[in-house]
Amino acid sequence: MPEDELRKLSCPKCDAPMRRVQFDQVEVDRCMQCGGIWFDRNELDDLRRAQGAEVIDTGDARVGAALDAQTHVPCPVCAVPMNRVPDEHKPHIWHERCPSCQGWFLDAGEFRDLKSSDLFDLFDRLLERR
Repeated sequence: MPEDELRKLSCPKCDAPMRRVQFDQVEVDRCMQCGGIWFDRNELDDLRRAQGAEVIDTGDARVGAALDAQTHVPCPVCAVPMNRVPDEHKPHIWHERCPSCQGWFLDAGEFRDLKSSDLFDLFDRLLERR
């Protein structure tokens, strides 16, 4: 069994166990309590482009919003303090990114929000083209 399948991660926000979930050949780690999602390097980009991948984000967005206020968050893989950064396409969404292993943590509901398009997103894209 590959080493990656054996790892047991704890959620960097609520310290609950995380479980591996898969969508279209990409495996991510989802918190069994708060629903936050850990994306190893490149997994976020891969799933952001994958149609229907938002089904992996099953957590309650209200819980995610409450936990989003945490600012000192350790990486669940290498324990390095993560940086809190706004999403480049949807700046109202803030994620945690590990400067060491390049992984990303998104609170429950944030990945669904990233994958959704609404009138505000259309307006933002129109403004960017000017």
